[in-house]
Amino acid sequence: MHCYPLRALLAPMLLVCTFGAAPGFAAQNTPANDAEQATSTATKARFQIQRIYLKEVTLSQPNAPAVFVETDPPTLDIKLEKQNQDVTPDIFENRIKVTVTAKVHGTVAFVLSAVQAGIFEVHNITAQQRAGLLKTGCPSILYPYLRTNITDMIVRAGFPPIYLAEVDFEKYVR
Repeated sequence: MHCYPLRALLAPMLLVCTFGAAPGFAAQNTPANDAEQATSTATKARFQIQRIYLKEVTLSQPNAPAVFVETDPPTLDIKLEKQNQDVTPDIFENRIKVTVTAKVHGTVAFVLSAVQAGIFEVHNITAQQRAGLLKTGCPSILYPYLRTNITDMIVRAGFPPIYLAEVDFEKYVR
């Protein structure tokens, strides 16, 4: 496997991974080898991460500053949603939304909602493989970023950190 950075207009750095001989390092460059390599590249399954980004964040602290004097730990309600959107036939956006509601004695301390998204490119895969990427593969890539962003936002809001549990999206889908 060979990975090399690719510069693009909208992406500061894009890492492309391909399998096989590295470009420019073929044992022998002949017209037959070049044609075989072009055919092989055109039919290989390929998956690329184009971009990972925080799409949306909202934070509400309706009962601040009174909630900051509470000493009891909050009760948490955490909701997780997944969404997909096709951009082109080979490019799609995958999103995970988490909403965390913290209450102390029934009073809302904060409500934090965040959407972590990624743009992914796939080529030469079956519909079943694409469904697996949409349901489990891409969310598994995005979720660690979302966990970090949620914890960071909660701390920046003045509360002790809350660490979301890891999610096994294979089991989540079932």
